[in-house]
Amino acid sequence: MAAEGDNIITYIYRGGRGEVIPRDATHITVDKSVTVIRARAFYDKPNIVEAIFHIDVERVEEYAFAECSSLRRVIMPGVARIC
Repeated sequence: MAAEGDNIITYIYRGGRGEVIPRDATHITVDKSVTVIRARAFYDKPNIVEAIFHIDVERVEEYAFAECSSLRRVIMPGVARIC
């Protein structure tokens, strides 16, 4: 199900309302313009393996990664609040 070998699909999360994350995305990078990861932003995306935030992301809202069964690593150096 999740990325294996050459099956890496990168997506840049821009944080817009109604943004649709591709179901097959495996690696998420957060755009520099984003400071809050919206509630349910990545909900039910079973192929996401990794998410990388930049230092200016301050908050992750509820259920942002719920049902992401393949998630193995989240790098979030600036996050002060997870709600």
